[in-house]
Amino acid sequence: MTISALVVFGLQSNNSPTACSGQWTSCTNAFGNDLSRATASVTSNSNKTGAWNNYGFSIPNGAIIDKIIVRTDFFASNVRGYINVRVSGNGGNTFGPSHVVGGNTVEQTYLIDVTNDLGWSGSKLNNTNFRVNVTCFKKSSGSNPTCNLDWAPVNVTYTLFDFSVGVNPSNSIITQPGNGAQTTVTVSLLGGNSQNIVLSQTGCPPSSTCNFNPGSGNPTYISNLTVTTGLATSAGTYNINLTGTGDGKTRSTIYTVNVSDSQPVASASAIPTSGLEPLTVNFTGTVVNGNSPLTFFWDFKDGTNSTEQNPLHTFTTNGTYNVTFKATDFDGDFSVDSEIITVT
Repeated sequence: MTISALVVFGLQSNNSPTACSGQWTSCTNAFGNDLSRATASVTSNSNKTGAWNNYGFSIPNGAIIDKIIVRTDFFASNVRGYINVRVSGNGGNTFGPSHVVGGNTVEQTYLIDVTNDLGWSGSKLNNTNFRVNVTCFKKSSGSNPTCNLDWAPVNVTYTLFDFSVGVNPSNSIITQPGNGAQTTVTVSLLGGNSQNIVLSQTGCPPSSTCNFNPGSGNPTYISNLTVTTGLATSAGTYNINLTGTGDGKTRSTIYTVNVSDSQPVASASAIPTSGLEPLTVNFTGTVVNGNSPLTFFWDFKDGTNSTEQNPLHTFTTNGTYNVTFKATDFDGDFSVDSEIITVT
């Protein structure tokens, strides 16, 4: 069995926001890892919320999202300052569960796993839909804190959709033109969310048909490839390229068909080969090789003929007759032999 595929590895994209909105002062200061900070001063009765977006993710919908980590580099002016981080995949209409971190007065990096917060897809991570919502709030009594957010990047690990195309058996022999062969094509899912894959071929033998059943599907699936040659198909070796196409990807493998064409060899014999007229002769036609079924033609050169393989014929006129025997096989190949009959 031959298989054509790429090895699938988990890919990562680590992006920073390029847009923000809400109640944080200078929210753009959280775009990069530098000395500037987005700030929010809160009280026990007044929280402040901001949303960061436009992360620039471009992940195909055929990919499986393996992990999403939101990073927040955060500290507060006192230990009562905390943040609540939530994410949205529909433009902020709804948000996932809360992730509360904080209580530190020195900048600290928090890695918040939001993988299981939503049913992720590539479209939920695009600029229109993906939001990171950060709310600064105060815990316990005492002086009011100011929250400082340095950087809010997001790391996405994902597995792209991929597939392989295999064929078994990978080669077949067609013993004569007009016959056919069949093989099984397997389109296997290697990773990601299964997408529709359409099968096609190039290199089908001339005067032949090559058909898939079914011609498309979502991996993993099996298709039967039937190759039917015609009488005009020449003998030879044909490498048929089998290709699966979908989700912007192409995977191929080779199916080899060997078409053979056995040539007939005719041999004529007669008993007797000479004598007085009227002379009755028993003719025998022998054929080696060729593609069945065979047809026969005897030309007795006296104006008569026969399509029997072993005819009995009577010559009624003196003369010498170069009798020919022709054998023709199924796809039109033929052979001729002769026998001389002398009538006196």
